[in-house]
Amino acid sequence: AAQAYRALEARDYALAADQAGQAVAVSPTNRDYQLLLLDAQLGAGRLADAEQTATAALALDPGDAAGLAQRGAIRKRLGNDAGATEDLNAALAAGQLGPAAEVGALADLGRLSEARSRFAQLQADGRWRDASDLDQAYLAARIGHDEAAREAFARADAAGKLPDGALQDSAYTSLRAGKDSEAVSYFKRTIDAADSLKLRLEPQMVFDTRRAVADISREGGVIASLTYRGGGGVVSGFGASRELIGNKTAQVGVEAYWRPFGYRNGRYVELFARGFETLYSQAGGATGGDSLQTALGIRWKPFSAQNAVLSLSRVFSKGAADDWLAQAAYSLDVGTDLRADVNNWWTTRVAAEVGHYTENPQTYGLASVQVGKSYRLAGEGRTVAFPHAVVAAEYNSLLPTDKLSVGAGPGVSVRHWFREDRYAAPRSYVDFSLEYRFRLSGDDRARGLFITSLISY
Repeated sequence: AAQAYRALEARDYALAADQAGQAVAVSPTNRDYQLLLLDAQLGAGRLADAEQTATAALALDPGDAAGLAQRGAIRKRLGNDAGATEDLNAALAAGQLGPAAEVGALADLGRLSEARSRFAQLQADGRWRDASDLDQAYLAARIGHDEAAREAFARADAAGKLPDGALQDSAYTSLRAGKDSEAVSYFKRTIDAADSLKLRLEPQMVFDTRRAVADISREGGVIASLTYRGGGGVVSGFGASRELIGNKTAQVGVEAYWRPFGYRNGRYVELFARGFETLYSQAGGATGGDSLQTALGIRWKPFSAQNAVLSLSRVFSKGAADDWLAQAAYSLDVGTDLRADVNNWWTTRVAAEVGHYTENPQTYGLASVQVGKSYRLAGEGRTVAFPHAVVAAEYNSLLPTDKLSVGAGPGVSVRHWFREDRYAAPRSYVDFSLEYRFRLSGDDRARGLFITSLISY
């Protein structure tokens, strides 16, 4: 048991669980040993084993409210909602829970408003004086009180009592509280701790931390694209040509954007200026400077966890009347970033966009699904090939017939990532994509060769 306690202090949870298990085997009725084993198993992430140990400990003291609350929390994490609810309600009914356990039980039952009220009441009564800043931080985060959690993490840090294992939690709490620079600082310290072997992190988790630094610290950027399409004159992100230009087109577009208020936990606002023009029109429409469209606008990403974007811009066209363009877009990317743990992985890209010109009415829409496998190429591992299958649709209200056209086919893209440093994952990439689509419905703009080269800086 003594060796288990030492291993637990050193955060060697696997060794602690092994040693505590041996102690329990020798003295199965020793409840302290059961609780020691439980702490070690929780630290090691062995939730199923921890539930069994909690049950064994409760068999020695069935009325233990703290034990019921702890098993209830474990069962909730395991997805056993019915068992969790039974345990947590029994723990609260016993009326013997400490302040932290009581608030935590209310939170696990989904009674967040009660949990927050109780948290505030206990704070006002000075009942938290005996709880460590770290415990207060985690409890506040558990009930969604991010500012209180951020302040408690900061107090623990100032007192030199913030362990390396809590740095990432501190970072995400600061991020949710809207403190971007503070979050980046915690993330950088996480990377330092991992590099110095003070913190055990898998390579992919280190990369994800570097990706967080890159995303949060971004203040703006530039996107440029050159496309040749079997499709019509609609360019994702840029809008639609204001005249019919045929089923084969080549177009170029450039956009610069700025985030005036920072990352805001993924709910950022961007101001942008962009322009695009047609280089080639099969139908003999305007090209070059005569086809130039420029725009100034603002867009908003309202949700942290969903990549949905709303935008409004004023469009200036040389060959048509100026207009307002309202756009809405959504994308879901799975496996589109680099990976540090494997050389190939499944990738899915789903994107949809709709735009409407308000003064000279025109509505367009784009949607596509790409599914395939990404392969990291030789060298520095920053170049990825993505052979895939694609289904894509385009809608253009200007067309007299076949306003909607759908195509599908094979494709391949190659993306090279660059502009990284010790703390930040690659911030920029160059992407070249080649697809051939067969028409499924609509006119011939759904079929043919689709070539896109894009740089995101």
